[in-house]
Amino acid sequence: KRQHDQQSSNEIFIDEISHLSDKDQANHIADVFSAVSCEYEPLKSEDIQLPSKIDNIPIFTAESVLPYLKQIKTNKSNVLGDIPAKIIKEFAEYLSTPYAHLLNAMIKRGEYPHIWKMEIQTPVPKVYPPSTVKELRNISGLLNFDKITQTIFGEMITEDMKEKMDPSQYGNQKSTSIQHYLLNMLHSILTSLDKNSKKGQLQ
Repeated sequence: KRQHDQQSSNEIFIDEISHLSDKDQANHIADVFSAVSCEYEPLKSEDIQLPSKIDNIPIFTAESVLPYLKQIKTNKSNVLGDIPAKIIKEFAEYLSTPYAHLLNAMIKRGEYPHIWKMEIQTPVPKVYPPSTVKELRNISGLLNFDKITQTIFGEMITEDMKEKMDPSQYGNQKSTSIQHYLLNMLHSILTSLDKNSKKGQLQ
């Protein structure tokens, strides 16, 4: 009965931290999820040396960002308090101009909006009922304009490093995934086995 009730309810009961208050449980789960960001020293902005003069700095226009605003997926859930994707898509023509100005300011100042560095974490149980925090999966929610900006900058970075990219790079590219690497690995193994002499083949 407990398993059925938990699957049909938004509340998550974890035996490991059940003795804590709701606030302390939430803080404990957040600490576990954010632990991965503490594995390395944070990047210090003063260590980044920006050139005094940049001739090829990208300039965004309303026309260049408009397609990204129109292509936003409206069937995805939105973070609480965020501008709905349907509104962004519907009023893309009006939002494209201030959004382009914001991107240009970000590039010139070398700053990323603090609010876009945050994410809303939703813990989802991997098994029912979860007994430890490690049995929770973190579902991250980002603001819609943050996701659009990451798409734009991601394409620019990928295009910029395209000539020096490792031929065996299977991530961060459109229409590629880890499955392509696995297929390539299996192909290499089978090809090597086929080239073996009868004496060298496995018995």
